[in-house]
Amino acid sequence: MESRPTALSLAFLCAFGQAATALAGQDVVVGPETGATEAALQTAINAAIKAGGGRVLVKPGTYLLHRGLRLNNVKDVSLVGEPGARLMFAPEVHTVAAADAAQGETVIQVESAAGIDAGMTLEIQAPGHTYESPDGRKHVCPYFGATVASVSGNQITTTRGLRYAVPKGTKLLHLYNAILLSGRVSNVLIEGLEIDLNRDAWPVRPINHSEHCAVFAAGPYDYEKGPTGPPIERVTIRNCVLRNSHHRGVAFYSVVRSAVVGCRIENAGDEAIDFDHFCFHCEARDNDIRNAPVGVELNDPSDCVVENNRIDGCEKGINLWRWCKGEDLNLRNVFRANVIANARNVAIFCGPKTSQTLIVGNTVRGSGGRGLYIAGDENTVEGNLVRNCAQEAILLVGSRNVVRGNDCKDNAAPLKDAGKDNKVER
Repeated sequence: MESRPTALSLAFLCAFGQAATALAGQDVVVGPETGATEAALQTAINAAIKAGGGRVLVKPGTYLLHRGLRLNNVKDVSLVGEPGARLMFAPEVHTVAAADAAQGETVIQVESAAGIDAGMTLEIQAPGHTYESPDGRKHVCPYFGATVASVSGNQITTTRGLRYAVPKGTKLLHLYNAILLSGRVSNVLIEGLEIDLNRDAWPVRPINHSEHCAVFAAGPYDYEKGPTGPPIERVTIRNCVLRNSHHRGVAFYSVVRSAVVGCRIENAGDEAIDFDHFCFHCEARDNDIRNAPVGVELNDPSDCVVENNRIDGCEKGINLWRWCKGEDLNLRNVFRANVIANARNVAIFCGPKTSQTLIVGNTVRGSGGRGLYIAGDENTVEGNLVRNCAQEAILLVGSRNVVRGNDCKDNAAPLKDAGKDNKVER
């Protein structure tokens, strides 16, 4: 790997496209001449982190990912792909338990341990912990994790005793994300990369939706307590192509002042873009999203902006809803000037206990369900164009919403106010 120190200054837009940020440190080039491998990329990333900042420039080529790239405790680092730089998941590594393994044991007999190595994280698709959803219902998680300590023949030894039993026939698979950001993270740019998660070569679908994502960033948080440490901040994903994930294209948890800008995201198995628990002041802007269950998901965010995106052929276009019970969540979000076409269900949804959302200047065409479904309170729905929806153009279920200046024609049903104290100008 070639490495040359520079007085590098790379300008990039932060979460709101405001001030430029200078990244000083190493400028590391990775390409076929230095080894177009995952290890070379990770070594370059580690060098930039150790230097206190820098740019990893990825030359054209296909880089197979077997464990994913990790950006842990990183500041002032950019990962930039030249045209033709492609990260691609290697085919799935999976197996089946050949015998029962009891809770607390450290050995699992499997039908084949081919491709499984020490250090790998496994998803074990057997009943795990019990958890409670906000409505009070209890659920059994259908998987749990383990880390491989060693492999001998078709015997896997785990680093700790199994948290739950592993019945014979249980599926085990190695999971990772293409790019994982964790720990103390600030001022990171990921730009110009094509990331193909190669879903067709992963026949066993992972259950954990926090794995098999193109970019996954998670700061520390607790569902009840909220953020439990400094959030990840000022991460920009820009001008990337993300495709063929079993789960998310980009997922942010407890992330602030960050953005997904100008990306093409297609064939995601879950949300194309997900601003999840305790994301504040984040943006999804100027993206082209196609064929996903949800174009942009917002679950317990506040002060986030979804603007000028093209969302086509998704089950839902924009989906805002509440999971956690904390205060100051699901407030003051903005959905502006998006074009949502051919949603198979609702184009824009604001769930119960969401409030003060500004939904303005969007175009909705050809929704298989409702155009806009507003179940929250005190939202503003203004200047939207809604055409050719299979149900109501706009359905109001919440209260004290303001609806005015919308152009709703050629839908199966017009605007319907089934809420309370809404102010509607038809």
